[in-house]
Amino acid sequence: MSNEKVTEATKVSEEKPMLAFALALAGFVVQALIFAFRVFMIPLFITIHGRVGSLIGLPMHSLVWMFVSIVLLGLELIGTILIYSSDVSKVRMGSTIVLVTSLLAYPTLWGFFIGSILSLIGSILGLIWKS
Repeated sequence: MSNEKVTEATKVSEEKPMLAFALALAGFVVQALIFAFRVFMIPLFITIHGRVGSLIGLPMHSLVWMFVSIVLLGLELIGTILIYSSDVSKVRMGSTIVLVTSLLAYPTLWGFFIGSILSLIGSILGLIWKS
């Protein structure tokens, strides 16, 4: 009985790109945490130092920056969820979404580059994954 359960669990994990999903999810979590930290800490920085800018030239407290960040994080979450599939086309589509969002998020210092790099590696592993 226990051998059958182990075999079934191994079979399920082999049918999904678990490493790609884990790296993409870790990258998303790091980026989301840094985004949340920035959102809550910006008012403090503004009161102490005045205007705070990001690397792409937009003020970090700008509504445009907030909207773009939320959209990109949402797209990355959708792509990460799609990677956790046994369907190759869904994995490829999710990996492509995560690849694009991680490249777009890279210059904005989301996750201090670590989140973007984790997502980038996870998306590449998802793109080369074969069932």
